[in-house]
Amino acid sequence: MGVFLCAMAAGQSMAFLGDVDAAKAAAHDVFELLEAETSIGISDSSSSKGQATQDGQGMRIKFDNISFTYPHRKGVKVLDGLTFEVEAGQTVALVGPSGGGKSTVFALLQRFYDPTEGEILVDEPAARLTEAGLVPWRKHIGFVSQEPVLFDMSLEENVRYGAPPVSSAELQEACSRAGMDDFAGSKVAWDAQLGPRGGLLSGGQKQRVAIARALVRRPRLVMLDEATSALDSASEATVQKAIDSFITARTAALDKPTILIIAHRLSTVQKADKILVISGGKLVESGTHAQLLSERGVYYGLYMKGAS
Repeated sequence: MGVFLCAMAAGQSMAFLGDVDAAKAAAHDVFELLEAETSIGISDSSSSKGQATQDGQGMRIKFDNISFTYPHRKGVKVLDGLTFEVEAGQTVALVGPSGGGKSTVFALLQRFYDPTEGEILVDEPAARLTEAGLVPWRKHIGFVSQEPVLFDMSLEENVRYGAPPVSSAELQEACSRAGMDDFAGSKVAWDAQLGPRGGLLSGGQKQRVAIARALVRRPRLVMLDEATSALDSASEATVQKAIDSFITARTAALDKPTILIIAHRLSTVQKADKILVISGGKLVESGTHAQLLSERGVYYGLYMKGAS
């Protein structure tokens, strides 16, 4: 009987050998990732470089002949001699064909990578971004992606997540600037759990929470990465109205961060101070919406294609 039971157990265990092999391979990949060394220097808040003189005030950014190749695609130049300047407090949109290098610009500004060639300079006097302490630098950035990450916590906890301690008044101000007044106007709303991944909120509401989370940090640089692209037309209009109101309100507010926007829908960037058209890793056009339309170049073609 004992031999029979052992044989049965051995037979059943054979069915799991494939899972064991898969788990071993996955564990190898995880440990390889954990042990990988980054070329990006990580500094704590004691670093003097890359720190703001005043939170909320915009920064000047200059890409000086930037070229970049991803480590896993060494033969492909994603950026090729890209040069542009953004003045402190400006709202600048990055547009162009997919794969042109717009998201790579954002990745370099967040220092997920450093440029292969050229320099990124920030502020006056100009300082090399590669010399900035990684931790203090990222504290100056408010980033909003097209798919915000929310948690099964209260609305207030989600907005405060990752931010330095702020007063209730500062929190309310950030939420108001993000256009949340229509669904965050009571204590009941503030204390309500949002469900897994914020599932009790609509797509437009989630995006406005993400914008408020970025603003409550009083960032010097706000980066909006296709913040409305995953929304339906009604939600997109609501979020775009919040973004437009925030941009307009900065002229009368203490905080006037620099704003960079990546957008495929060109109707969302018409109010930008400057539009940079990036294609093939190069800057091919630059100007306001009206100027670029009058030139009838790449931007004009993209705009007419989206309008048709």
